[in-house]
Amino acid sequence: MLGSTNILAYAAIAATTLSTVCDAHFFISSPTPIQGSAPKDPLEASGSNFPCHGVALPSSGGQKMAAGSSQNLKFELNGGLNTAVHGGGSCQLSLLYDISKAKDPSAWHVIYSIEGGCPANIKGNFPEGGAVACTSENEGDCVHSFDYTIPQGVESGNAILSWTWFNTIGNREIYQNCAAVEITDGTGSEMSSLPAMFVANVASVNDCHTTEQEAVGFPDPGKYVIQQTATNGFSYPVSTLACGGGAAAPSSYGGASSTAAATATSSAYAAPTSSAYAAPSSAAAVPTSAPAITNPVSSAPPAYQTGGAVTETTYATTFATVTAGSPGPSASSPAEASPSALASSPGPAAKSSDGSVSCSDDGGVVCIDATHFGICNFGSAVPMPLAAGTTCANGVVSRKKRSARHMERHRRGVGHVHEAKL
Repeated sequence: MLGSTNILAYAAIAATTLSTVCDAHFFISSPTPIQGSAPKDPLEASGSNFPCHGVALPSSGGQKMAAGSSQNLKFELNGGLNTAVHGGGSCQLSLLYDISKAKDPSAWHVIYSIEGGCPANIKGNFPEGGAVACTSENEGDCVHSFDYTIPQGVESGNAILSWTWFNTIGNREIYQNCAAVEITDGTGSEMSSLPAMFVANVASVNDCHTTEQEAVGFPDPGKYVIQQTATNGFSYPVSTLACGGGAAAPSSYGGASSTAAATATSSAYAAPTSSAYAAPSSAAAVPTSAPAITNPVSSAPPAYQTGGAVTETTYATTFATVTAGSPGPSASSPAEASPSALASSPGPAAKSSDGSVSCSDDGGVVCIDATHFGICNFGSAVPMPLAAGTTCANGVVSRKKRSARHMERHRRGVGHVHEAKL
C-alpha cells in the first residue's frame, strides 16, 4: 500500500499533468453520427477500423437530405471541454452508396472539401473549457461550423455520409465520423466527376502521410471546396499533397512515402529555435462554385514570434512547443539526461524538431531528461517539466529522496489519464 505522504505527492504530480492530457477530441453533432462511429479517437494507423471505426454500416433508415438542399456541419463542444483541435486542419465530406465497398476510398464520393481551419484556426489546442463556437466565418481561436450543399447531381438513395479530418499539429492521424443518410431528388449527373475520398495515415490503404504544421491541400478536392483562412487570427499554410487518392494497399507498411512531401509549399514551421513562422509561397485559388461559403484566401498567416522570455506552451496530449532559450531537451544536450532513468524507462528512440520523443509503451511514463518527463501517447511523448522537488527514474515520477518502489506498481495511473473521454 502507498503511504499517505506518497499518495499526496503522487496526486500533486498527477495534478500538474491533468490539464495537458485529458482534453477531449472532437466529433460531429450534425449530421447525427451512427452509434459507435464517433468516438473521440483517430482511426487506427493500421487501418483495422477503417472506415467509420469498424461499425456495421446501415443500408437504410438514414437522415433525409434532398439534393440541392443546404446542410450544416457542426461539432460537439461538450460545454467547451472538447478542446483538442490540434491546430485545426482540413476536412472532407464524402458519400458512400455501396457499403460492400466501404474499404475502397474510390467508392466514397467527395461532395465538400475544407482546406485549413477545420474545425478551427488556432496554433494548438484551446485552453481548458475554452472551446467556443465562432460567430463569423473568418474568426480565429474558435470552432467553426460549415454550411454545405448536397450537390444536385448526386444519386438518390441510401448512403453513408463521412466526415474525415486531418489534424495539423500532433501525431499524423485521420479522424472519421459517419452518418446514415437518405438522399432524395438527385439526378446522378455529377457522380463521375466527384473525386475519391482522400485517405492518408492509414497503412492498409496506402503509404501516404500528411505533414505536420501544414494544413492538407487535397490533390483533388473537387469543385465544391473552400479554404478557411482566419482574417483576424492565425492560420497554418495549406500545402497540397501528391498522394492519398485511394491507391491499392501496399504489400507492407514501410513508413513515410517520398510522395507524401508537400508540393505546393515547404513546411512553414521551423524548429522551436526559429524566430518566426514563414509565409506560404502562394495561396491556391478558391473555385467560385463552392457552396454556401466562399471565403477569400488571405496572403499569409501572421508571423509567430518565438523569441523572448522563456515560456512553455503545452497543447493537450500530443504537442508541446518550447521557446528559444528554454532549458527543454534538445539533440545537442544529452549530458543533462539521467543515465539510470533513460536506461530503465520506456526509452525514447529519437527526438523530433518539437522536442517530442518516440516511445513504445503507450500510457507509460517516459523519463526524457533530468528536468522533463512525458506520457507515451500513440508512440510519441511530449516533454513536460518536472514539478519542483520531483525526479523521474525508471518510468516513475516521484519526490526526490523518497522511495519509488511502491509508485512503480501504479505508474500507469497517470499514463492512462488521457484515455478518459469527456
